[in-house]
Amino acid sequence: MPAIKSIKRIGVIVFLLKRNNYPSLEVLLNALETRDLGSSERSLRRLFQELRDEFGIIVRYHAAHKGYFIDWQESSDIFSLEDLLELGQINQLIIEYLRNTAVHDDYIYLESRTDLEGIDYLVPLMKAIKDRKLVEFTHHKYQTEQHSQQKVQPYFLKEFDRRWYLVGIRMKDGKRRVYGLDRIHDLRVSNEGFRKQPHIHIEDYSKVVGVHVIDTTIHRIQLRFSRLLGHYIRSLPIHASQTLIQEDDMHMTFELECALSYELFNLIMKYGAEVQVLGPPSLVHWVHEEHEKAVRLYDNY
Repeated sequence: MPAIKSIKRIGVIVFLLKRNNYPSLEVLLNALETRDLGSSERSLRRLFQELRDEFGIIVRYHAAHKGYFIDWQESSDIFSLEDLLELGQINQLIIEYLRNTAVHDDYIYLESRTDLEGIDYLVPLMKAIKDRKLVEFTHHKYQTEQHSQQKVQPYFLKEFDRRWYLVGIRMKDGKRRVYGLDRIHDLRVSNEGFRKQPHIHIEDYSKVVGVHVIDTTIHRIQLRFSRLLGHYIRSLPIHASQTLIQEDDMHMTFELECALSYELFNLIMKYGAEVQVLGPPSLVHWVHEEHEKAVRLYDNY
């Protein structure tokens, strides 16, 4: 079974076990069958075993209630995993509903990019991270258009702008690296374990827009948007630290507290003349220099 289908099945079961009051075997099987995810009792029991072996989630039968439940005391790492699966499941349910409802054709348009390349590697990578096992894969680097063999200590996964990234330590030089799952091929989980380095924390990336950090220094970044665009920025913040510090009839100025990253830079460039960087000076210079390069492309017009 493809990994993406396995993720969907796990998401359905964890969702029901967490929210339903001891769902019966019939309820669980029906939930899988209605979503075309398999419906046999044998396949469901294999799924329970997979939850135990892969994620440390212990599912038990309660004789008095005649249904199944998660043994919270015995299960490990359940909260972060279930949140990930729940979000993916809710998103998938919405997509499936819209796709299967013919009446929406004349007034709802869905982007076709709903299944991202590389998402099949989420489950084996989560297991490798949990078990602290080295991973090996072929990586395609866009800058050089070359493929290379990588051996990595996997630390955590992060999603940004509908793409998934693996953050880890590259074995050949001991440096932290970020790999887009859409550029990973032929993933292999090694039997070789590793000792996690204490200076790398997933919380570090809560202070970053995206994943490709220029430096880890936290800056007060001030961005002045046109008032029209400012309404959109206020309703969908660029970063969790975003605050509105000034507004008038023409502009809205926001402040972020985060590290500089390529994704933040690209986001600013995307808004063109609708945004002005007020600080810090290093970001002002970076954006100014890039705009000058863009202007030079049109010198002959």
